[in-house]
Amino acid sequence: MSEELLKVTDLSYTYPGGETVFSGLSFSVKEGESVGIIGPNGAGKSTLLKLLAGLLLPYGGSAVISGTPIEKKTLKDVRRKLGYVFQDSDSQLFMRTVEEDVAFAPQNYGFTKEETEARVQHALELVHMEAFRKRSVYRLSGGEKKLASLATVLSVSPEVLLLDEPYTALDPRNRANLIGVMNELPYTKLIAGHDLDLIWDCCERTIFLSGSRIIYDGATDALMRDTAFLKENGLLPPLSMTGRAR
Repeated sequence: MSEELLKVTDLSYTYPGGETVFSGLSFSVKEGESVGIIGPNGAGKSTLLKLLAGLLLPYGGSAVISGTPIEKKTLKDVRRKLGYVFQDSDSQLFMRTVEEDVAFAPQNYGFTKEETEARVQHALELVHMEAFRKRSVYRLSGGEKKLASLATVLSVSPEVLLLDEPYTALDPRNRANLIGVMNELPYTKLIAGHDLDLIWDCCERTIFLSGSRIIYDGATDALMRDTAFLKENGLLPPLSMTGRAR
């Protein structure tokens, strides 16, 4: 039986202006799962990932990663365990070259020069970006920036990857390439977004957020085929669903 890596219990969060985003969210994620987080605009998909990454504190309830509570005093440890990939790659890439960006985290966690080098090489291999190692970040395409951003978190071998709308601004070719890379990665993943085709391709399980709560948590395939339920809750079925066999 797979190990439970992430456990969220009665999670609640209210924006500074007073709007409640969540109230009593509870779910857990096991090792090796790929879980989609979907919902209509404003449902809190991105907010949930930011809470788990420790970017929005404090919150109500509890969230625990591998026995470590996600709170201010544990953030350094939490961010080793939870690799957060920003929706906007330019928010994640800030060094001069790809290798400098990918090396930044292991260097700051105290790895030796040799260990950092090995981690950079391995992370770039995982996303098929070895040939871009010396490339200036400013010369990368949108798809290449997304893969480089992914490599920056893979360099510290997190237990769980948090990906916030990873396909944003990608053309069909780069989107397909990203899906292929994500499906190859041997990591537990939470992927938030509104592109149901990508969720269907990458996640065997989906959590549907709406009205500050979870209205569905189960098999992605069953959800995507329930067109009436999707439409009733503000979403359209995947575009590729017509004539698609599973």
